[in-house]
Parts: sequence; C-alpha cells; structure tokens
Amino acid sequence: MIEPSDPAAVDHPAVDDTAVVNPAVGDTAVDGTGVCDRAGSVASRGREHGLAVPAGSACADAPGASAAGPGGPAPAAAPRRAPNPRAEFAVRAFLVVSFLAVCGVGLVRLHERTLASPDVRSDLGRWAVGPAPSWFTTADARAMRDHSGLSGWTASAADPEVGRLLDSALCELPNVRSVRHIVRHDDRTFDAWVELRLPVAAVRLPGTSERWAEVDAEGVVLGAPSGARPARDGRLLRAILGATTAVPAAGGRAGPDVAAAAELSASLDETSETAGSEGLRLLDVIDLSNWGERKKPGASEVTLRMSGAAAPPGAGARPAAVPASRAVVEWGRLSHDPGEATFGAKTERLLRVLSAHPTLAGIDSVRVAFADAVIVPSAQAR
Repeated sequence: MIEPSDPAAVDHPAVDDTAVVNPAVGDTAVDGTGVCDRAGSVASRGREHGLAVPAGSACADAPGASAAGPGGPAPAAAPRRAPNPRAEFAVRAFLVVSFLAVCGVGLVRLHERTLASPDVRSDLGRWAVGPAPSWFTTADARAMRDHSGLSGWTASAADPEVGRLLDSALCELPNVRSVRHIVRHDDRTFDAWVELRLPVAAVRLPGTSERWAEVDAEGVVLGAPSGARPARDGRLLRAILGATTAVPAAGGRAGPDVAAAAELSASLDETSETAGSEGLRLLDVIDLSNWGERKKPGASEVTLRMSGAAAPPGAGARPAAVPASRAVVEWGRLSHDPGEATFGAKTERLLRVLSAHPTLAGIDSVRVAFADAVIVPSAQAR
C-alpha cells in the first residue's frame, strides 16, 4: 500500500541463523596397524590378524600392548606416511570457501529483510533526469513530476505496488507516449524508461492575450499554455495560427485542423533534415484561417510563410536567419483526397523554388498544389 506516511509493515520470513562447524578429530585416532582410543587401548582387529604394533606408536605405548606377535619377534616397524600438504591445503580451502558462501547467503537475506522493513522508504517526489533528448529540459521534468501527483508520497522500497503505481502515473502524463520499463535499485531508487512525445508545433490559442500550446505530430496537447511562443533546441516551434476548433487541455487531442497542421509540421521538419534544406524550417508559420474555405472559397485552405522570428536569447538560441517575408506558399488542402497532390509532390516543387529563392525575396506567392510550381512575383519585382 502506498501511503503519504507510515505504511503497513510487510511481513517477510526471518533470516535463518547459520553456523559452520569445522570437522574435528573424534575420540579415536588411526595409525598404521590398528585403532586405539585416547587412553591407548589397542583394538583387537589388528591382533586377530597377527599384525604387530610398531614400537613407539600410540597403541604400542598403551598398557597391555606387546611389541611381539604370537609367532616371534616383531618385524621392523613400517615407515610412517608423510602428511600430504596439497590435501591439507585443499581441505582448508574448501572449509574457507564454504564459510564465505554461507556468510554471503546470510548477508543477502539480511539485506532483503532490511529492504522489506517499513522504515526503508522511497521518496516518490524526488526525480532526477537521466539521458534525455536535447530538447527535453529540467522544466519539462518538473512539470511531469507535478502532473503525476507523486510529490509528497513515499512508499516501502519492497512494496510490489510501487512499480505498478509509477507505471500508471507516468502513462497518464500528456507528454509520455509509453513506458518501456521500470527498474528498482537497492538504494531505494527507481529508473523509468519512457518514450516522450516530440513537440512539433505551437498552437496560438484564441483570445486577446497571447497564449500558446505545444502539440505533437498527432495533435496531442503536451502541456499547460504558455505566454510566449515555445522554443526547442534554440529554435522557435513552428506556429499554427487561425485554428477553427477549440484546443483542449493538456493530454487532449486537438481538432482535425490542428492535428492535420501538426502532421504537416512534423513532415516538413523530417524532409528538411533528409533533404538538407534549411528553407523548409524557415517556413515557420502554418495559417489555417481559410480552413474549409470559410473565408475565400476556391482559395488555398492552408498557407505557409516565413515570420523571421527568432528564439529569445539563451542557451543554444539561434538568431533569425532571414527577415520576415510577405511571400505566401499556397499549400492547398491537407486532406488525402485523390484529386489533391501528395505531400511528396508538393515538397519536391517547393524545394526547387527554395533552391532558387532561399528567402522568397521578390515573390508574392508560390502555388505548389498544381501540376507544377507557380511563382507569382511581387508587384515591385514585376
């Protein structure tokens, strides 16, 4: 059970006391010809077979022992076998290894018993960020922790419910796509590997005040609104303007217009990397004002343009590469209708235009939804 204070104790079996008893010599000693006890009495087995007891042995010195057998003088004493040092070393090494093994098992059981104690607890509200994408910040981790509801909670380090609780809490975070696995360590800490949702655009929320919400390629809102256009990796996220549907709270999925624009933004960034075209990234505004041809029937539903805005000064901030441009890229519709040109065809035409006009200077509009790119020069360039 996970509680904010002392939880119920977890019962575990007690550690068995284990001791090692070294084998010792008993009440009998063995020599080369017979067996005698500590008092020196001779075992009858040797004499029944006519064996002599060597002079000077423990049995020979015992009361009642005779140096000669029944048939005459005793033969010469057999030489005593010298002790084998290798055998003695092997026996001692075996005893030492056995003792260490038993001690090791005892320490492991004692450690498990300590972890199972209710007094050994994990603070679920203390987080540290391990390896993470370059765009992931400490503020993101702090927001995830606050949103998880785990702050102020502790749990027994051995409680099996802790892993399930962490998995459930992390899966509910808006910027977590999935939880790969969770590992518990002996120092009462947990490692959680999660797949994060990548912010690809920022939606300007309706209203007089400037508020922005980050979305991923599926249109999922990733966090609480901010008062300024968000930046990642020193670059402002592509802006989505003119949304016709309400943008939900964090974790919700935006309407079809924002979701389609977010998918377009992610695709433009991917193509920019593969094609090595910075111009596609400079097209940092997606305008949905004419979505569904609500303002100008027959005109392009979606347009792109270069704002020339740069991220605020800070670590990794990149300056604006181009000034604001009045040129508009008429993208057409974002639907996948058979009569609409594909994304690949439109980007191929747009890349040809950008290679000749990187900043779209002197251009009023570029139409890429037709069979070929159509460039409309500005009035000054005519």
